[in-house]
Formats: sequence, structure tokens, C-alpha cells
Amino acid sequence: ARPKKHTPDYKGKWYPPMIDNPEYKGPWAPRKIPNPKHYKDDAPLANVGSVGAVAMEIWTMSKGLVVDNVLVAADDVAAKELQDTQWRPKYDALKAVKDETDAEEAKRAEEAVSPGRGFKGMVVDAVSGVASVAPGALGDKLNDFATHLENPDNTPTFYAFCVGVALVVALLFTAVADLFAGSGEDAKKSAAKRKEGKKAAKAKKTDETEPDDEPADDAEEDGGDGEEEKDEDEAPKTATKRRTKRG
Repeated sequence: ARPKKHTPDYKGKWYPPMIDNPEYKGPWAPRKIPNPKHYKDDAPLANVGSVGAVAMEIWTMSKGLVVDNVLVAADDVAAKELQDTQWRPKYDALKAVKDETDAEEAKRAEEAVSPGRGFKGMVVDAVSGVASVAPGALGDKLNDFATHLENPDNTPTFYAFCVGVALVVALLFTAVADLFAGSGEDAKKSAAKRKEGKKAAKAKKTDETEPDDEPADDAEEDGGDGEEEKDEDEAPKTATKRRTKRG
């Protein structure tokens, strides 16, 4: 409640100003006219005759209403005796059954409202736990929201909250899975590129000639040419000797 401050000028609750009405005749009432056939019956049940049955019509907003053992009598002693022998035992039995049913319903309602039982209690406990560590006004709002979820009348709100949390968790899980999947594919591509680079370098190294191989080939070629030249030189010498002998 808001704090109140004493106001010396306060004159009470305000009402619109009223002026005198010289034609006012008092509270309105329907006009009455004389009825020559009106009469008063001092003994309304004198000419009813014998009563063989009683009909009762009851309008009520309370459920579980039971009407039984109706007695119409002028003897109070007989009515009290019937009450003790017929009505009271049945009333006690019905009351015991009703009390047991009410106790079971109250227990089920308490289990449904209790935050420590069932899935709903786990969700309410989780929200309350977050509220306990949340700072300032955020914690107060979360506490109010947990109380709101705990109320059995707010079951649609509770299920809507659970669906929203499930969607958020699913989206986060999907995003993390996509992130890890992309990292794995990049690693595989990098490994494949490195492997291809190694293969290309190895192939290039195999195709190139070594420095020691070229001089050896040149030497072999030079050696071959020398032998041919020697053979060519020896051939003229032999021919010269033969010619000398003949001379």
C-alpha cells in the first residue's frame, strides 16, 4: 500500500453538488390501483386434501448435493427418531466417502503444485536456481516467473515455456554441430592438399637429373669418341707401313 500523508484540507469523499428540487416527492414506487377481487386466505391448506407425494426442485451451484429421506410429519418425536435411525447413518457414511475423496484430491493437487516432484517441479527448480544467481531485478523477475509457472492454472504457459526452451537448445546444438562439421571438412581438405603437394614434390625430384650423372655421360661420350679417333689414326699408320715395305 502507498504511504498516506495527513491532509488537513480533506473533507471526505467527493460527491457531485446537489441542488434543491421543489418537485421531489420521495423514492419512486409503482402506482397501485384497487383490486376488488383481492382477498386473504387465512387457511391456505384447508382445502388441499391428502398429500401422496412430495416434489422438490433445488437450484444450487454446489456439486454432490444428495437429497433423500424426506419426511413430512407433525410429530417431532417421530421425526427425531427417523433422523437418528435412518438419516444419520447414511449421512455419516456419505460424509466419510466424501472426506476420503477430498483428501485424495488435495494430495494430488499438492503433488502437482510441489516444485520438487515431477517434470514440472524440475523446471520450476531450474528457473528458481537461475533466479538465485541472477543479479538485481532480473532475479526478482525470474522468481516471479517461477511462481507463475508453479500455479496449476498456468499450465498452458508452462508448456509454451518448455517448447521455447527446447527450440532454443535445438538451434544451439545445430549451430555447434555445423561448426564442428565445417572444421572437420577444412582439416580433411588441408590434409589432402598437403598429401598432393608431397606427391608432386616427389615426382618432380624423380624426374630431375642428378649433377653427378651429366659428367659421367659426357665422359662416356668423350671416351667413345677417343677410341674411334684412335682407330682412325691407327688405320693410316698401318697402311703407311705396308707401303714402305713394298718399296
